[in-house]
Amino acid sequence: MDSPDSSDLLSVCWADSSSHRRWLLAEGQRLLEHYAKARVPSGFATLGHDGSMVDDTAKSIITARMVHCYALAALMGIPGAATLADHGLDALLDGPLRDSVHGGWFSDTSSTHENPSRKNAYLHAFVALAGASAIK
Repeated sequence: MDSPDSSDLLSVCWADSSSHRRWLLAEGQRLLEHYAKARVPSGFATLGHDGSMVDDTAKSIITARMVHCYALAALMGIPGAATLADHGLDALLDGPLRDSVHGGWFSDTSSTHENPSRKNAYLHAFVALAGASAIK
């Protein structure tokens, strides 16, 4: 049997197939349902692979990621997504994750104002992404 040449491979784009798009939507919905369980009063916390709460300490990077994901889901019209995006955004803007004294965000709710140097740029990039997504 002859192997296909590169022009044959380029003519088949799995990303455009209807079965792949259905899988993407189903997988996205599954992940959104899974991570909804990460909601805690002050943002979103870490879940294990089995969906159980690892600990209930809200984390800025996870909260920001969830704002981004649920904002996109809200744009897609997924019920309940806007509420979860708003919860995370409120946590980032007005909750204990935000350093209202020195600016920026702490890594998690166990951080304190006495040690603001424990903040890192990586998580701030996610907070910026969350804000941009929420505006949309």
